[in-house]
Amino acid sequence: MKNTLQYNISEIHNLDGELFRLAFENAYIGMCLVDLNGKIFKVNKEMSRIFGYSAQELENMTVNDIADERYKDVSFKFIKQASDKTKSHDIFEKKYKHKNGDSITCLINSSGVYDENNNIKFFISHVQDITTRKNAELNLIKVKNELKRTNELIVKNMIEMNNLSLTVLSKNHALEELNQTKNRLLSVISHDLLGPIDALKLAIDSLVTDFDLSDTKALMGYLQLIKKSTDSTHSLLKSLLLWAKSQRNEVMFSPEELNLKEIALLAVDLFADVIKRKQVDIVVNIPADTIVFADKNMLMSVFRNLLSNALKFTSTGKQITIIEDKNNVEIGITVIDQGPGISAENMSKLFMITEDLTTSETNEEKSCGLGLLLCKEFIEKHNGEITVESELDKGSKFRFTLPLYDQQKNKNI
Repeated sequence: MKNTLQYNISEIHNLDGELFRLAFENAYIGMCLVDLNGKIFKVNKEMSRIFGYSAQELENMTVNDIADERYKDVSFKFIKQASDKTKSHDIFEKKYKHKNGDSITCLINSSGVYDENNNIKFFISHVQDITTRKNAELNLIKVKNELKRTNELIVKNMIEMNNLSLTVLSKNHALEELNQTKNRLLSVISHDLLGPIDALKLAIDSLVTDFDLSDTKALMGYLQLIKKSTDSTHSLLKSLLLWAKSQRNEVMFSPEELNLKEIALLAVDLFADVIKRKQVDIVVNIPADTIVFADKNMLMSVFRNLLSNALKFTSTGKQITIIEDKNNVEIGITVIDQGPGISAENMSKLFMITEDLTTSETNEEKSCGLGLLLCKEFIEKHNGEITVESELDKGSKFRFTLPLYDQQKNKNI
């Protein structure tokens, strides 16, 4: 269809000649020229890509032809505001329709082009497709809301658990202890859980506020921060839920014949990425023929928590050692790290839910201490015990015991 506009298209090229044409056609952002009636009469390649129409198709359409139904008859109004020199030209966000029928969200910035008599001739609009970013933002909001609901459920479960405990403890002592436990759990939830969620929110806010999506290096940095925050939140939620189940006797104890060294090596493999990143050497000195009668999931959880703590507190290039000792009654397994050690004050709080720990970990990693509580309860289910030895600047030794295979098996028959 022949262009029937009342002005000559060569006037546009004369703005800056060939330089303008090249910049217009090859811009990484959608660009179009619109007349005073909302008719589109020139588009670039990116504009065609965004809407799925060819340049010829778009140049025979109006602004309203590509607008979402909800924005028809008002979409051009925002572009026309660019003709008012007395007002600032804000970027506005509107819904449009792709050729295939999909709804797309675009950022629009329009300016008027004037002749030598200061009369407006047409509008030039910059169009950016932000559909992917908007969808990601909505998905992240859903995740945040789901985490909030999960937190509320955890608090509810903790309160129910505390109420059940009143039947065992004397009333006055129980109320005091339950208040301490409630405060500690709320502190864990509000501090240890809020921390990674705040980091997640900060990263999301940065992504959706004037972020240059073409900067892939910066984008990858934000995605890594989001992954780290969600991993931390996920790990804490798992520990909270597992601890709550153990308090309500919902964790099944199913001992079986296990090779102790194989279980230890399986636990080490779980931290392969962390071990490689921190260049920590882990030595497992457990005889290959050591057999125990234990619950596999609980024993794996104990190894996993002790190794996780050791890796958090061990600096790059140091060593962690797992050794076995045995007597006529029990087998002892000790996890030795070369971290900063634990103060006497904190050692007395390690296995108490009512106490807060003050620690200095490597890489600014945080731990709420629930892992050690789980270790203590799981080892006690095996008729063993867990202890710790530590000195500041000399590392720590966490040792747990298991009865010999025959003794433990006989107790569970």
